Amino acid sequence: MDCRYRYNNVELLYSIEGEGDVIVLLHGWGCDKSIWRRTIEALRNHFCVVAVDFAGFGASQEPTTIWGVEEYTRSIEALVAHEGITMPTLVGHSFGGRVSLLYASRNEVKSVVLADA
Repeated sequence: MDCRYRYNNVELLYSIEGEGDVIVLLHGWGCDKSIWRRTIEALRNHFCVVAVDFAGFGASQEPTTIWGVEEYTRSIEALVAHEGITMPTLVGHSFGGRVSLLYASRNEVKSVVLADA
């Protein structure tokens, strides 16, 4: 199911599929959540899988200011809080790995998986 969340006047698109422990999938720079299609198919029968289009990628809005890893991480923190998610597993590809590491440095997570990060 595709969902939308507004963070600092930037609309983010994300999807939620499945039930159970939450896995948040964070794509790399220049990509979008579609890179996780096969991963979502493999995981959704066992987990609740959240895949996010970072601001400025995929169907999410472009920020009106320049964002760095801090702003992208804050947007994910806000989205996770909005969804009431606690202790997610983060899977970060490339830039998504940077966001995952910063997120995990100041929030409780079950685990972090880095791919090409």
